[in-house]
Amino acid sequence: MADIFISYARDDDEPFVKGLYNDLTEAGFDVWWDREAMESRGRTFLQEIRDAIAAVDRLILVVGPKAVESDYVRYEWEFALATCKVVIPILRLGDYDLLPSVFPKVHCIDFRKSRPYAAALGELVDRNLKKPLPDLAPLHGVNALPPHFLPRPDAIDSLKRT
Repeated sequence: MADIFISYARDDDEPFVKGLYNDLTEAGFDVWWDREAMESRGRTFLQEIRDAIAAVDRLILVVGPKAVESDYVRYEWEFALATCKVVIPILRLGDYDLLPSVFPKVHCIDFRKSRPYAAALGELVDRNLKKPLPDLAPLHGVNALPPHFLPRPDAIDSLKRT
């Protein structure tokens, strides 16, 4: 099954993320969650994150008010998109207008307390995680991003406006 990285803000709902991690692990997925998988190897936090995301197939973005404000969470999903990883947003807290603007047409699974958790988990696992990823079209003459690449969407947006 797919390897998964969970991106979230601890201040939103860490107990929820722990339960999600446990349920996905129990379902047979190999899940990277910082509280369980972050090693102390004398490397920077961002390098550990980049390496972890580079090694997975999918990133689950747990959306809540603190996640939207977090530079680390933003860095995680931006790096995942830049390296052609599937990003699956799930809404835990707040409303759909919290979703970053880069996800306007991406289905976001409702994991809020108003929906039964088992139904949301079933949708995530059966309709998303168990499905094989489609092959990407081959790229010819396109070099990989350099290892030190840092996305700068704000700078790009500024350039677009001028």
